[in-house]
Amino acid sequence: MERAPLDLARDLAAALAPTAADADARGAMPATDVDHLRASDYLRLALPRAHGGAEVTLETQVAAHQIVAAGSAATALVAAMTAMVVGTARDSAAWAHERERVFALVAGGALVNVVASEAELGSPSGGGTPRTALTRAGDHYVLDGRKTWATGGRHLTHLFVLAQGPEGPVTVAVANHAPGVAWLATWGDGLSLRGSESHDVSFTRVRVDADQVLSLQPTAPHERPNAWFTALVAATYLGTARAARDAVIDFALDRVPSGLGAPIATLPAVRRQIGELDAALAPAEAQLSKAARAWDERRDVLPLTLAKHVAVEAALRVTEGALRVAGGAGLDRRLPLERHFRDARAGLGHPPKGDALLERLGAAAIEARSVAR
Repeated sequence: MERAPLDLARDLAAALAPTAADADARGAMPATDVDHLRASDYLRLALPRAHGGAEVTLETQVAAHQIVAAGSAATALVAAMTAMVVGTARDSAAWAHERERVFALVAGGALVNVVASEAELGSPSGGGTPRTALTRAGDHYVLDGRKTWATGGRHLTHLFVLAQGPEGPVTVAVANHAPGVAWLATWGDGLSLRGSESHDVSFTRVRVDADQVLSLQPTAPHERPNAWFTALVAATYLGTARAARDAVIDFALDRVPSGLGAPIATLPAVRRQIGELDAALAPAEAQLSKAARAWDERRDVLPLTLAKHVAVEAALRVTEGALRVAGGAGLDRRLPLERHFRDARAGLGHPPKGDALLERLGAAAIEARSVAR
């Protein structure tokens, strides 16, 4: 791989940015975005060098992903899913027997995602048994069920589907658009990330051969939650917050009210407001980078759970603050601020959830203080 990771990210962000507003308005990921993702080496950054990748650390992937998300948060979330699968397969012992399968797919240009959530189950991170079922049928299996929030939708090439098998939960590899796979248009007109195509997907008597049932080992307690997923969704929302910050500075430099005769960027109040954006954004970026490094160096996932919460809260504050600087003009779709504001709100839905994290932190603090008294 010839290009540096951050240069690849900048090139991809520049390619995605021109269509981001239209994708949001139409509620669909542009075909050109799919072409850019598959043509770029960005999705192969985490692959081992033996498979044509750069074998980047999570810290580097996080830095690069914030740049991509500033171009298009919706398409960046699609890219995050493939990068997450690659990084998890590479770093987690649970995927030791399936790494080569994942590496070969992505090296060949695949767009992949793990589809696990269901309407009744919610996210599997909360526990519970999937209703999507894998049952034996002679010399093969059949897959039946329905999944929600399958980011990437019809543009994915392969799905890793969580199902309830004959002997417990299993994950199966399914080629998208195989007979019995159907996409339902449930996404595209909601609040956030309208171009991510996070539709529902149904499986009706989908044939699954024995070699499609993944041989995954139980995830070790120190690897929960998924480090790469947690870090990359956090990076997605920090990226869109950074884009909002940059866009409102451009607005402040260009906006010259007739009564002022100078750009509003010259006003102390506006400068203070923009300073508040940086005061929220910079520490969150630094904390996420440090937490990703903790995973790289010692496989410590716990700092990432807090960093994800801090990142989302910072993204909420920064995108709202950008709207406050722009005033009424920020609500107009001719500026990207209202889109960044909406996209950042999606961070509240990704596990690990902030309220559960804060409860655990509070309980640990109380326990520690109680013992020390």
